[in-house]
Amino acid sequence: MCKSDKKALEELSKEQLIYLIEQMDKSLCLISEACVEESKWHIESKDAVKKIREYIYSMPSLTFPEETKAYIDMKMGVISVKKYRQIIGLE
Repeated sequence: MCKSDKKALEELSKEQLIYLIEQMDKSLCLISEACVEESKWHIESKDAVKKIREYIYSMPSLTFPEETKAYIDMKMGVISVKKYRQIIGLE
């Protein structure tokens, strides 16, 4: 883990960290299911890759810690979508 990711994780509250862990665990389970589906030939390889890519993109990024904290708060219902958009500079 790089130093910037570690710093970003240290800035999260316990509730935010729990949410992040739950989301990553959910995404990893879905990725595993896509791999099993492909290995059993229930889906094509290209479809499995597409699903896996979607699951990876759905995980919150740690690149911008303030935006990540705001995103998690919005998903947990702590702040509104409007407030989140203000924080990230869309409004």
